[in-house]
Amino acid sequence: MNTSFLYPTFLIVHLSALAVMAGSTFINYLGYRTLWGLLPDNSVKAEGILFFLTKFGRIIGIGAALLIISGIGMMALTKGVYGEQLWFRIKFVVVLLLIGNAIVYRRRTALKLQRLVEKDTAALTGNLSEFKTHTRNFHILQLLLFLTIIFLSVFKFN
Repeated sequence: MNTSFLYPTFLIVHLSALAVMAGSTFINYLGYRTLWGLLPDNSVKAEGILFFLTKFGRIIGIGAALLIISGIGMMALTKGVYGEQLWFRIKFVVVLLLIGNAIVYRRRTALKLQRLVEKDTAALTGNLSEFKTHTRNFHILQLLLFLTIIFLSVFKFN
């Protein structure tokens, strides 16, 4: 297959996957803000919102998989030329931080929150400010990491 067609295709998939991931993270942030407004008074609606929010993990995961596959494809087509540049090395570390933050921080908090909503809304009320802080910090950090990735990709300094 012609590489002059393949590289732009990988780039389009790569940028689209990044947009899906960042957009889903932002929508997830807005969803949690809605959730905090419903708790503890309206736990039935809160459970529905929380169920909806749990679906974003899969969308973000699919975006991440497409991002990685298209990134590997572009690296293969360019014979790793970007891998030698400083901006790319920094970007790679930021991507690892993005993944690590999602796996360690968000997943643990979301699972704990889901268990509390399903079991005992009264126990959740006492921990609500803790969950608000954790989810807000997670989303702000993720969005800043996405902005850093975009900045590094656009300016490509060496």
